[in-house]
Amino acid sequence: MLGGLGGTRKTGEKALQARKLLLPVSDTGGDAKELYIHMLRKWNEFEWMGLSQKEFQRLGRPGTGGIDAAIELALKSRVAREGS
Repeated sequence: MLGGLGGTRKTGEKALQARKLLLPVSDTGGDAKELYIHMLRKWNEFEWMGLSQKEFQRLGRPGTGGIDAAIELALKSRVAREGS
């Protein structure tokens, strides 16, 4: 999830309710940053994503670091789902 205003947050919340992996890149601002902070504050509710909190926090890196982390975590998640 990158940036966004209003509708992006609603989409993100729906994804979480459906237990879909959500990777909000904080440095892009807007709804992505709000959801990133929300998810960190309530981390125990999102353990089902299969990521450690340390891995998730990589999405808070500045610049392209957060985007690179999102790509890596999405690929990791995909491999884990295919292996199940």
